[in-house]
Amino acid sequence: MATNFKNISNDGYAKISVEEGNLLKKRVVELLKEATKEGTQEITIVSSEPIFFKAKGILEPKHELESWDDDTFNYFLEHIAFEHISGVRPSVKVQDNAGYIEVNTKFFDKLMIENNFSKDFAVTVKGKTLRIHAVSIYNGSGTYNKYKMCFTIRVVMNEIPDYTSLNLPEIFEKTTTLTSGLVLISGHTGSGKSTTIASLINAINKNPAIRRSILTIEDPVEFVHKSSQAMILQRAIGINTEDYTQATRDALRENVDTVVIGELREVEAMDNAIRLAEMGKLVFATVHCNSAEDAINRIVDEFPGDIQESVRSRIAEVIVGIMHQNLEVVMNEKSKKDEQIPSASGFLIQNANQKSELREDYSRKGIAKIINSKPWGFSYEKSYKELVNRGIILDTPANKNKLVPK
Repeated sequence: MATNFKNISNDGYAKISVEEGNLLKKRVVELLKEATKEGTQEITIVSSEPIFFKAKGILEPKHELESWDDDTFNYFLEHIAFEHISGVRPSVKVQDNAGYIEVNTKFFDKLMIENNFSKDFAVTVKGKTLRIHAVSIYNGSGTYNKYKMCFTIRVVMNEIPDYTSLNLPEIFEKTTTLTSGLVLISGHTGSGKSTTIASLINAINKNPAIRRSILTIEDPVEFVHKSSQAMILQRAIGINTEDYTQATRDALRENVDTVVIGELREVEAMDNAIRLAEMGKLVFATVHCNSAEDAINRIVDEFPGDIQESVRSRIAEVIVGIMHQNLEVVMNEKSKKDEQIPSASGFLIQNANQKSELREDYSRKGIAKIINSKPWGFSYEKSYKELVNRGIILDTPANKNKLVPK
């Protein structure tokens, strides 16, 4: 990739002056400062283009921030993010006393080639986690081996919120009292799925009446849990294990009773999640789909056609809860601020009779009936009324239009 540096060695290292290095560092620090400001949700950085921030659901360019060139990307990756990518600290490349700094101008290229042109990792800055997705994008030149460097970043608070503060349906917090089964949290990217699961695990961890051994498998780890009333082990994809398939395969042999799977996206990992629930474990997992009604189909459709019905039947035996959530910006009547408020729908099974009702019809239509007509289901409308009754929002046509999808 293009670089402004001169005197580059054959292995891609450029010796630059400390002054030049400080300019790169300043560019990075300015962005990190802006990233940790309240309300920042997402950041998109593309080489030599304006940097975009999303706050409260609104995407805007930050023209006051200097664009990153390829050298800035490589400096950030090698000197700030290296150990978060590889799990080990880099060899020292900073040679201030010698009057120069070494920067690997091929770092991003190597990262892309070794990771199928995308890499996920996280960096912690001032109490917030930056969940970074590094990817190469088309640069418009029409040349196959030319691309632009790109980071898409999600900003996550390190402090784990209480479930109640998330303004989600109160009934779903009862998943923390379950001892076995499969709990699915669905939604789009950035809808708060990871935060929801972290809050539920935190509730288990703080409850002295619940003694659990908990394993989380994430890519990357967003919230760091400290064992309190529960023993919590956390594994990061790419650092502690190869992928979700290997990590869930390991979990089948590990002495844990609650397992968190950051995302169900590999067929064997999906099968292992079902197997863990069949073994009597409590499994929390996220899936990307459009509704609670679609969550089971989202998993089943990944399997070969000849075994899909048996997979659907297995899921029906172990599923205990599904919640789909999205975030919409509306006025919070308690804080008097525009905030992201969730719209949510789903169900929570708490007894054998409810399980029997699900078994009778676990098709998409059957799940929709449970959500909309059973007391143990919660529709968008029901969740909306709960928010109004709790004084979180006002009952207005505008709020209802946002939080109760048609």
